[in-house]
Amino acid sequence: MAIKLEKLFPTLISQGTLPKAATLNKRLIADIQELSGQDRAGREWSKTNYRGGYTSYATLTDLHYRTPSFSEFAERIQPMAEAYAKAL
Repeated sequence: MAIKLEKLFPTLISQGTLPKAATLNKRLIADIQELSGQDRAGREWSKTNYRGGYTSYATLTDLHYRTPSFSEFAERIQPMAEAYAKAL
């Protein structure tokens, strides 16, 4: 019996390197810790729904405007996101 295989929902992953990522990562982690400390609703939701982790639960949808590190990350990743979208 012959069968036909089709890709219906492939997961395409793009990989790249951001220059000086280690420095930016340290700043991002510090900002994430600061923001999570201020986000009571997100922490409460995470206790029940995301044990061992933290999510803002959609309470922080503008991170790229809140901190310089997220703004820099958004600017640096934008060309990669555009290249990925074009490749699709």
